[in-house]
Amino acid sequence: LKNIVAVLQLACVLYIAWSSFAPLSWGEHGGSVDGNYHIIKRKTVMALSWYQLVLLGVSRISAYSLFLPLLLVTVSKCKLLVEAINRMQWANVLFADALNLEGHEIHIAMGNYIGVAGTLHAIAHTLRWQAQGDLHLFWEHATGISGFIAILLLPLIVVPMSIERIRVRLSYELRKGLHLLSLPFGVALIYHLDWKDGFLPQVMVACLVMYGADRLALWALRTHSYIPNAMVTPSGVLLTFPQHTGRVDGFIYINAPHVSNWEWHPFSVFKCAETGKMQVFIQKGKEESWTAKLHDELAASDEARNRQFWVQGPVVSPYITAQCTTTSCS
Repeated sequence: LKNIVAVLQLACVLYIAWSSFAPLSWGEHGGSVDGNYHIIKRKTVMALSWYQLVLLGVSRISAYSLFLPLLLVTVSKCKLLVEAINRMQWANVLFADALNLEGHEIHIAMGNYIGVAGTLHAIAHTLRWQAQGDLHLFWEHATGISGFIAILLLPLIVVPMSIERIRVRLSYELRKGLHLLSLPFGVALIYHLDWKDGFLPQVMVACLVMYGADRLALWALRTHSYIPNAMVTPSGVLLTFPQHTGRVDGFIYINAPHVSNWEWHPFSVFKCAETGKMQVFIQKGKEESWTAKLHDELAASDEARNRQFWVQGPVVSPYITAQCTTTSCS
């Protein structure tokens, strides 16, 4: 799958480079005119010198090369869609277990690419508009306004997840909340370009509809309320859930209303060898963390362990096919 992505990305970059720098008669988007300038008719996308032409080429190449990463970064987080694809025989022939096994790696790689290419796109446009005296487009034109909003959100989405030194200093709840800014980021991109001028709005609408439909299906089909059997140990809590008809592998999201109404946390699940029931072990974390509060709450009394939990899943995990030994998984 990574090789397919690389080939499609290269084809996209070559096409946009050709359509940006080719002679005017070669492409409908324009090219060199009289050997000294290039122009595309829209006010936001034009160049009046070779310096501006280079900047325009960089901004267009970086923008159009984002289409496939935007789709992949979305698909990799559509849990039920990935499961459905992996159940299709033709998909397994084409992709093996790529979306399942490498899905998280693809999400990270494509997310980092979007961060770099999106920043490069913004810098190139800003320098070109500055050279043309058109910085007012940032607050007077829909392309400028939406682009400004998107580039403000982009580092908040990407940086906390991609830089390890920052990531370990932020709580899971904060990182998750910042990552959800990808939704208004996607809405901003819908308004970044007129529908008749390119494919970006259509791509982003498809991404948001696909992700929204997958999340709604997850809520409707795999979100249940349980009162599990809770066994408290000094290091954590073992939850055993009643038997259900779904899969018992991958991971689930857990919400404990008695600890926090809004927090959902992911945990790997496993099947009890004796009963076949779904189990989760939640290790106690730092003081004041969600896991520590849950541990202390359930350890308070026998009555406290008879609490209701909301469970979403199980859903496919990128590590579901890992080969495990007594000491490690690979």
